[in-house]
This record gives sequence, C-alpha cells and structure tokens, in this order.
Amino acid sequence: MGRAGVRVNLRELDDAALDDAVLIERSLQVGECFAGLYDRHAPAIHRYACARLGAEGADDVVADTFLAAFRRRHRYDQSRGRWPRRSPG
Repeated sequence: MGRAGVRVNLRELDDAALDDAVLIERSLQVGECFAGLYDRHAPAIHRYACARLGAEGADDVVADTFLAAFRRRHRYDQSRGRWPRRSPG
C-alpha cells in the first residue's frame, strides 16, 4: 500500500497501455508509480547520453534527469501533453 492508504497494483504499472500522463498523475499520490516512466524512457535517454558522453556520464545524466522529473512532476500540465518548458533566453 502506498502513501495515504492508496493501493498500488505494480503489475498494472507495467501495462504499456498506460500513458505517461496517467503514470504521472498516479505518482502524485504514490511515488512508486513514477517507476513506470523510468522503465519506459530511461533506456532511450541512456542511449542518447551514452553516444555523447560515454557510459559513465550517461548513467549520471539518466539519474539526474529522472530525479529532476520526479521532483517537478506536480508541474506536469496534461492539457499541454508534455512537461513544462523553460522560456528561451
């Protein structure tokens, strides 16, 4: 059972049919739900970073990326369908 008495079915998190918005919304109540996003996107981010920085640097980039995303997940705007972006400049 997660925080605030919310039950989490971890098998449900593996369902590829759950979109990112659902996982983010669920993770606001039960942080462990964010693992579904990590499992889904970490490999691609790691490949990208590894091609540019090498394996050790890529590990750090993936960790930092998901730590920042987890800490800012409450800012996710479902109506925009993506994470908030910083203004240029």
